[in-house]
Amino acid sequence: MPARSPHLIDAGRQSSLKAGVPQLVAPCCYDQFDNAAHLRRFGVSRTVARDRYTPAHVATILRGLLDVAHVRRCCAEIAARFDAGTALSSAADALEQYWKERDSSQCDPEVSTHTILQ
Repeated sequence: MPARSPHLIDAGRQSSLKAGVPQLVAPCCYDQFDNAAHLRRFGVSRTVARDRYTPAHVATILRGLLDVAHVRRCCAEIAARFDAGTALSSAADALEQYWKERDSSQCDPEVSTHTILQ
């Protein structure tokens, strides 16, 4: 599986990735083609051209997405990366450490708030 982080994909796609759901993408403009390529490399999606987006063609693609063990495995691996508790905890720990280091490097502990206000 590629090392690129799925967190770089737009929020709508992130929800599907977090849920471990395969995706059918029909890009039309801007960065949608790039996002579709990344999702394909993650092994969690297939892309269909808008001019080929017919019920029969889409049904065939969706069956393939839902029935292939490799796609299910890739979806599960990507979903496991979205452990919100761990990410939130890590972010909070990093911010707490930053403020401790910042405060200790800028303040003299011998100077009280009372002294500063005088």
